[in-house]
Amino acid sequence: MNLGQPYTSLKTDADVIAFSASDTFAIKKVTLSNVAIDMVPGTVISADGSKLSDGTDSDFIISLDYVDAGANKTFRAVDRMVIVNPDGLVFDSANRDAVIAMITADGNIRVTTQTHLSIPTT
Repeated sequence: MNLGQPYTSLKTDADVIAFSASDTFAIKKVTLSNVAIDMVPGTVISADGSKLSDGTDSDFIISLDYVDAGANKTFRAVDRMVIVNPDGLVFDSANRDAVIAMITADGNIRVTTQTHLSIPTT
């Protein structure tokens, strides 16, 4: 990953998590013995650190940090009781609908249909 290249802005966890019921449960720390690909916030990978195959993996991780591929990596990831922005998710060649179905299968993570959630003020 070359962080020296020009960006208009860097992604953050706010680009991934649209809403969380509790900050205590929204983010967890993950340590993997091997990460196969460079990750940016929103990258969806298999729980073993390998590249997501086709969106049918039962265990997955959504990264909230920039992480270089390699051994023994610790980073923040989406935990539970959150709504994620599907436009903030990053995955290679997997079917978008299959990935969203996989993420929402157990009900702990939901996906918004809106890019920005707002609370009405009037």
